[in-house]
Amino acid sequence: MTFNYSNNKTYNILGVNISFLNYDEVINLLFDSPLRTFTCVNQYYLNLAVEDSQYGNNLKYFDVIHPDGVGINVARKFLYKDNYEVSRINGSDLYYKLIERTLLEKKNIFFLGDSPKVIKNAYREIKKLYPEINISGYHDGYFDIDDESIVEIINSTNSYLLFVGLGVKRQEYWTMKWHDKLNVEKIINIGGGFRVISKDRSRGPLFVQKLGLEWLVRLIQEPNKNWKRYLIGIPLFLFRVIRSKYSNDK
Repeated sequence: MTFNYSNNKTYNILGVNISFLNYDEVINLLFDSPLRTFTCVNQYYLNLAVEDSQYGNNLKYFDVIHPDGVGINVARKFLYKDNYEVSRINGSDLYYKLIERTLLEKKNIFFLGDSPKVIKNAYREIKKLYPEINISGYHDGYFDIDDESIVEIINSTNSYLLFVGLGVKRQEYWTMKWHDKLNVEKIINIGGGFRVISKDRSRGPLFVQKLGLEWLVRLIQEPNKNWKRYLIGIPLFLFRVIRSKYSNDK
């Protein structure tokens, strides 16, 4: 069941319980609590949760779901109209902060996901930035999701933290299917995070990041892949949020 954070920091948006935490709170939960499975959602993920009941149900089993991007916070403010303010969490920044904490705590990490080229480059980039980091292993995401040998490979490394970047829906399904057999302490799903870490994907200038417009950079970089996600998905998400508010108000 999704973690119900104290001080009313968990909000239900389109049927998904989301914990609006800052970077330190997410990191402290990963290292100082018994909670084990973490994932994020943005407006695109919530659209998928509405459209795909299996994905929506898989999300319910995560201990913590944190927002990624500005759109979810806008929806929260519209739906609940409270005075709670939270710093916007960006997944790409969170993953570096987690790696730094892992280095500080002398824990080890396993990277799982994306293409062989991307995952190898992600490993190299992190080792370049943090030479002392203990990355106990990595494996690309090109495998059958029912293949238990991947779990055996990960378990053989005795890793503390597992980064899973298999893409939305697939990573949530894989985590829920295998989490009981994984002997890692913590699991966090990172979507396409390895592409950012490997520098395969640009985040755009710093001012764009601060404005929460990294989605626009991705749209410009890969319009054929992303036009539907953003040009249709954002208005659809807003419509669904508005409809849910007035349906609940009746």
